[in-house]
Amino acid sequence: PQGMVARTIESQLYARFDHKGPIAFLSETLKYIWGSWLPKSHYDYVEKPDFELYSESFNDADPENILQIFIPIKER
Repeated sequence: PQGMVARTIESQLYARFDHKGPIAFLSETLKYIWGSWLPKSHYDYVEKPDFELYSESFNDADPENILQIFIPIKER
């Protein structure tokens, strides 16, 4: 769409997280990723692009929505 920029993301290991529900609660999912999962995992964050994936039918009012969050990682 107009105003959007296409980018190619190089191959990278990613951790995928599913956020279910409204975007208003996304901060809770992010707190879990950065404050709980990553520190307890066997992975480190990599300074590469992270991204979110929304389905074509995404509707923020639908509590069953799932938004996928991809965080670049590497094994320790």
